[in-house]
Amino acid sequence: ALADLPVHQLTYEGAFPVSRLTAQDRRFGSLGVSLTARGHFKPQDAVQSSVPAVVFDFKLDNSKGAADVPASVFFALPNIIQATSFKASADGNALLLGPGNATIHSGAGAGMAVVADGADSLSWATASAGVAPLLSSFSTGELGNMSGGVGAGAIAASTVVPKGEAKVISIVLSWFFPHHVWDGEFATMYGNFYTNHWSSAEEVAHGAAKNKSRSLQNALDFHKTFLD
Repeated sequence: ALADLPVHQLTYEGAFPVSRLTAQDRRFGSLGVSLTARGHFKPQDAVQSSVPAVVFDFKLDNSKGAADVPASVFFALPNIIQATSFKASADGNALLLGPGNATIHSGAGAGMAVVADGADSLSWATASAGVAPLLSSFSTGELGNMSGGVGAGAIAASTVVPKGEAKVISIVLSWFFPHHVWDGEFATMYGNFYTNHWSSAEEVAHGAAKNKSRSLQNALDFHKTFLD
């Protein structure tokens, strides 16, 4: 039923390599919430176009608000590669999954990573099965930095949005799989081009977060070619 959906309405806009979702929900009060997601693409630049990561920018807009608003963003990653390891990085700023148990999901540095940028505080948790218990924990806005299994993991990025202002929390999802196998009659290990420039999913995620302004400008420059 529509009444059971997490938000009341979503509006979609897209122009490769960018998609935007704008949420409308009276429960947000004065806070406007939109998500801009983008891959990496720069014409005639194979390196910038092959970054194995997606950047999710959550814009929290309190420009019409009369008071500061506390807000938290929840991002979940199910264990889709059947990995036996799901943990936080040593500094607690990244959630790391992998390597997986299949050839294409194994190898040095193989796995997936999630990092957050722009928040005042971060927390994380993992669960033995499914995202539901993690989402339930997130009702408080934090996840408690607890390891509970390898079925799914999530991070919570929290901030306070001052009245009359807006903030952006960026979530970066990255992957690194050095084995690219053409599984046919003559199975061949081709590898992936991006392994020439990165060595792990965690390295990719932190690099994409650090260079998120550049990747956004690359997308805008590509749009200008057609739209100006």
